[in-house]
This record gives sequence, C-alpha cells and structure tokens, in this order.
Amino acid sequence: MKYGLIVFRETENIGDDIQSYAALKFLPKVDYYVEREHMDTFVPNNKEYVRVLMSGWFLHNKYNFDFSPYIYPFFISTHLSSYKTYGIENEHIKLFAPYLRKYGPIGCRDTHTHELLDKYKIDNYISGCITLTIDKLKTPKSKSKYICCVDVSNEVEEYIKQNTKLKVITKTHRLDKKENMKLTYEERFENVRNLLKVYQNATLVVTSRLHCALPCLALGTPVILVTDDNSIYYKDRINSYLYCLSYYGEKDFLKTPIADLLKHKNKNSYLEIRNSLIKRIKDNINVPNSDEETLPDVKTFNNIYVKRKEKINKLLDTLSNNYKETFDENYNLKCEVDYWKENYNNALSDSKKAVSINDNYWRKEYNDLLKNKEEAVKANDDYWRKEYNDLLEKYNQLFNNKE
Repeated sequence: MKYGLIVFRETENIGDDIQSYAALKFLPKVDYYVEREHMDTFVPNNKEYVRVLMSGWFLHNKYNFDFSPYIYPFFISTHLSSYKTYGIENEHIKLFAPYLRKYGPIGCRDTHTHELLDKYKIDNYISGCITLTIDKLKTPKSKSKYICCVDVSNEVEEYIKQNTKLKVITKTHRLDKKENMKLTYEERFENVRNLLKVYQNATLVVTSRLHCALPCLALGTPVILVTDDNSIYYKDRINSYLYCLSYYGEKDFLKTPIADLLKHKNKNSYLEIRNSLIKRIKDNINVPNSDEETLPDVKTFNNIYVKRKEKINKLLDTLSNNYKETFDENYNLKCEVDYWKENYNNALSDSKKAVSINDNYWRKEYNDLLKNKEEAVKANDDYWRKEYNDLLEKYNQLFNNKE
C-alpha cells in the first residue's frame, strides 16, 4: 500500500501545515503529497490505491470536491466548510453522499460537519482535531519566562505588555503565500517545529487561533483562547472545543488581571479525544490490499479527465479573479457599488451553473472512460470549447458593456 499526505501548497495560514505535520507521524511513509484543493486530479505513478488520511479543512475549490479514484480515504478529523465558493455552498455533499457513505463512518472535526452529514444521512461521529495528537518536542527549556501572543488584537497585546514584567513574544499564523510556496514540504514542516518549540516553552500562550490553542494543549503549555462569538470562524469550528479550552471574549479578557491569567492551568478533558484519535488512526491506517484492477489506466485517466479538468479549473479561477478584482477596484473607488455588487453576484451564478454542468458531464465521462476513448475525447473537446467561448462571451458582455 502506498501512502499520501494531504497538503495545501498555496496556504496563507501555517495552521494548514500544522495539520499536515500532525498527520505525518501516523504514516509509515509518504509516497505522495496530495494537494487538498485538487484531489480529483491526483494521479499516482502507477495504477494503484494510495491510502490518505482525510484530515483538515475541505474545501476552497468546492467544484473539485470529487476525489481521485486512486485515493483510498480514511476520513478522520474532517471539517467541511460552510463558506461559499463560486456560489456553491453544500450541494456537493449531497452529490457525493454515496462516496462518503462507502468510506464511512466519517470522523468529524466539529459539530458543524457532524450536523451537515447528519442532514444527508451519512454515518459519522465527532473525532476531534488531529492537532491534539502532536507530541512534545525535544528542545531545551527557555532560560527566561515569556508570554506568547498569537494573532490577537492590538488591544489585547498592549494590555498584556502594560500589566506584566514578563517578556511578550508576538507570533502569527499568517504566511506570505508566495514565499511559502518556494519551500519544500520538509522545510515547511521544520518551520512548524520551530513555531511549536516557541509555544512549548512559553509560560502562557494567548491566541485567537484554533490551531495554536489545540497544539498547545497537546504540548502541555497553558493556553487561553480569545474568542469572537459573532464570527462564522468560531461558530463553525471553535465552538466544538470550548469545553476543553479556557476562553474569554475580548472585553472580558481586558478586565481580567494578568496575575490571574498566569495562574491558568489547562483542562485535561482533551486527553480523551487525543487518545481516541491516536488509537483509531493506528488501527485503521493500514488496510488490506484492494482490487486495483477496477481502477482506470493512469495514462487514460490523465488524458481524458485530468488535463481537461485542469483547463476548466484555470478558466473558472481566471473568471473569478477578474470578477473580484473589478468588484474591489470599483468598490474602492466608490463607483456604482450596487451595480458592481449585482454583477458580481451574477458572475457567481454563471460560474455555479457552469460547475453544475461540469459535474454532470464528467460523471458521465468517467463512467464511459474505458468504453470508447476516442469518441469521449472528441466529444469532450467540442463540449469544452463551446463552454469556454460561452463563458468568455458572458464575461466580456458583463464588463465591457456597462450601460
């Protein structure tokens, strides 16, 4: 059995790399890095299954939600985003419910994902987050005590600095995407380890980040989460962990004496999640060899599906970026804001329609994959040539004719 590690190459948040780092220790080896946002076009070197821990945040590019036939998934610590992309919300869950049922039960990272899968009658359970399984690092203890602030507001950071004699270190989970993409994954994981060492040696960590708070629990570092109850980020992802974290709303935090915060000790309730996750992953990471003869030929799948899907992905991304740039530019110039908002929404609607056609078309193409390759390729080329032209024509009309 070959093994693949989920990664997000273009991330702007080191929390994504922390999740990949946490999953890494459970794999006997890493044969492939599997790009989270393009799992439908993943193709191994040979006609074979690749075992993949499906832990993490899915998915920015929801039109890529279908998974490559070569992936043999183990769904654990899975979060399904409620954010809209290309106007798509949760329709893709309904479309691929049979696939999810086949590989269930699905281990959910949070109650939002659990409730979403329940809605579509997909067997699931709340597994918790894989970052709770991170092990302590071998690193010298810090010679001086310090508080580490991670992506908190200026008010919170200044309040801490003005009310303690301890050193205050500021860290962020935000990344320079372009610079991070230049690094190898080994270098990125080394950056994760260096950041975790800072957390492990801290006297106290104060953060707004889930993937700072949960690793701190695993590392045994006192951590306090500063929350924003009005943010979808918290409602979808963090609420599930408040029972095992110490947390404050920002207003309450700013009223709490620092001396009291420094007495803080973590709760032990996370240990049940951690131990359960470790056992479940170890028990399921190795699976019996499956019948690989039913898989499509690698070259055929590449030619008929992957190359053509990459074209439509590029087109949709180009359209979306142009729509957003035009909207942002005109919004910032305080031009016809309502006009641009309406056109932006129309653009998303057009893209959503194209994605729907794309899903139905490719499902049929995949079923016919090995039956009649030449006819499928010709039909595919003619179909997408028309789709490209129609979409580009709509785009030109939308932004060149403002009357």
